[in-house]
Amino acid sequence: MGKIMTAYQNKTPLIITAGQQTRAMILHEAYLTNRDETVLPRPWVKWAYQPVRAQDVPAAIIRAYVIALQPPSSPVYVSIPLDDWDQAALGDAVVRTVSSRYAPDSDRISLFAERIRKSKTPALVYGPEIDRSGGWDAGGTFAEQLQAPAFFPPLTDRISFPETHPQFCGYLPMAIGPLSKRLRGHDLIIVIGAPVFRYYPYVEGDYLPSGAELLQIVSDPADAGAAAVGDSLLSDARLALEALIQLVPKNKARSLPPPLRVASKLPSVPNDPLTAREAFIVLSELRPENVILVNESASNAEDVIRSWPTDRSPISPSQAAGWGAPAAIGIALAQKKTGRGRPVVAFIKDGSLQYSFQRLYSAGRHKRRRSNK
Repeated sequence: MGKIMTAYQNKTPLIITAGQQTRAMILHEAYLTNRDETVLPRPWVKWAYQPVRAQDVPAAIIRAYVIALQPPSSPVYVSIPLDDWDQAALGDAVVRTVSSRYAPDSDRISLFAERIRKSKTPALVYGPEIDRSGGWDAGGTFAEQLQAPAFFPPLTDRISFPETHPQFCGYLPMAIGPLSKRLRGHDLIIVIGAPVFRYYPYVEGDYLPSGAELLQIVSDPADAGAAAVGDSLLSDARLALEALIQLVPKNKARSLPPPLRVASKLPSVPNDPLTAREAFIVLSELRPENVILVNESASNAEDVIRSWPTDRSPISPSQAAGWGAPAAIGIALAQKKTGRGRPVVAFIKDGSLQYSFQRLYSAGRHKRRRSNK
């Protein structure tokens, strides 16, 4: 359930199937009957269903695919009774295709562009939807065109801007007061492809610095509705960025804050005991080219950023502990299957390591031991 919740928060289009007891015994709740089968995974699925007839299973899978893929993409759940597999199908399944993105309203994106043009000290907050939509290059172009600092939102599930870029200023804190304090000096906060915001501990304060306004561009109406402050626009992140590039002229006069300091060298006298940052610096020196980093060492997140900055790889903080190593193994298998062959490195905290030791068996069986470094 923790992994389903993580997939939901990360907007992963995922079809989950689960077995159900034989139909003839469901009424009497025989052993392994799933009572209230569609209730079990909620609220962390977009749709949950058990077909009324065995013959409806193929159509239910197609509907699950259609629902999972459309924005906001999310996991879906189909419960299938055991004896359904023994029934004859009605014929070939009707395969459908659907759109997975939508463009911004032209009037509202123009209004947002006007407010961005008038801003004196804007700040960008780049969320995971940019990378998911294929908007990495558009995001970089717009940031450089705007000459504004770029932050990552708290608890983002993937990066959408190079951590080595001079305009990158790190992750925002995950509490109200500290986050607002970090954004002081900016009159407009432009959040693209992220909620506003994923907070964790309660630290009181204003949601925004004094005098600042906020614009949010996001594909999920629920994320727009949940925002405590700001004005929202629904859109695919890449399409919105491409529109803003055309509507907002390049700013050549704006000065930038100093870039995030990177610790690339060990101290002349090593600490005793060894610090996490020193360990990451050594590992960074040994990392393969074009590596994909999966990080679930949340307590050392800042150390990872400052000693292992990445240009383009998924760094995925989680909503539930224990996701990191299985995710790394899955990514490694995908790299093998697609022929891309990028190496994978995972940083796993000790508590998370306890959640699913079977990952080590899977990695060994598929000969993807590199993903367990």
